[in-house]
Amino acid sequence: MAKPKKKKDSISSPVATGGAGTFFEQHVGAYLLTLLLVRGIPPILLDCYVAEVSLQNERLGFHTDDFLVIGKSTNGAERKLLGQVKKSFKVSAADKDCREAITDCWMDFVGTQFSQTTDRFAIVTLRGSTTLLEHFGGLLECARTSNDAQEFHERLTKTLR
Repeated sequence: MAKPKKKKDSISSPVATGGAGTFFEQHVGAYLLTLLLVRGIPPILLDCYVAEVSLQNERLGFHTDDFLVIGKSTNGAERKLLGQVKKSFKVSAADKDCREAITDCWMDFVGTQFSQTTDRFAIVTLRGSTTLLEHFGGLLECARTSNDAQEFHERLTKTLR
């Protein structure tokens, strides 16, 4: 005869029922809207204040569509921060979410609405792994500090030796 389930075992967690990712995305949106209300300094765009926030931006022609923050500097210049919100993010060519997020960022990077000089991307995650925070972060920093693709390739070649 099987043991009866304890009451606590029969309750599904929010993660198991699928609402946790949406809930996290709502929290990120609330944070950005709060920054808008107080004209706060957005993450990454540290030389401006939040002037506009837009959520679910595929309708505006962006591929990186979970949020768009438009910041304005004191001289009136605008900067964009495009972002994707992921409950978890596995950096791997085999991971469909990773491939899609990077492809979406690339499509916007080479698009006409994005300034490669002043605009930025963010992938916001609930929890980061060592691979994401240390290794992938280092790779992105190497790309950011390289002047062109050739220099990036040379830096990687030296690092991997």
